[in-house]
Amino acid sequence: MENNIELNSDTIIDYFYNNLHGLSTIKESDKIYVDTNNIICRDEPYMFQGLWRYYNNIGRNDAVHIISKLFDNIERYYNSIYIKTCIIKNKEKNINMPPKIINEYKLIIEKINNAIEGIKHLQTTYKTDTLINEDLTTILSNIDKIILHFTNLSTKHYID
Repeated sequence: MENNIELNSDTIIDYFYNNLHGLSTIKESDKIYVDTNNIICRDEPYMFQGLWRYYNNIGRNDAVHIISKLFDNIERYYNSIYIKTCIIKNKEKNINMPPKIINEYKLIIEKINNAIEGIKHLQTTYKTDTLINEDLTTILSNIDKIILHFTNLSTKHYID
């Protein structure tokens, strides 16, 4: 089966938003998996969950890897928006970031902030898995840096 998904800014942003929303809905004791579209999904506890997850080869390691890559990709994408905006700014000789870009940064920061609680809930769920918890701690640390960086970028004034 051929993948005919057209990658453009809208589909990339939708991918980010869908995954961040999925992370924001995670509660303590929820487990996670990655669906066929690489969307992080929560898996509420139920009888035979472990057996179902084992049979379908659904593991937390894959999902945590996708979470890590998600934030890497968000950072790269929004840094590229900033770079493009700087080039445009230098051509147009404007001083401030365009309101549309500022709003986009504010929205992604809000969605990232909403996802943090879900990631913390995953730490509780997987508290006995040292490696997963270390990965989640690293992800949370990176998220803090991303939020600070995006906040600084979106409030920065250009100098001619």
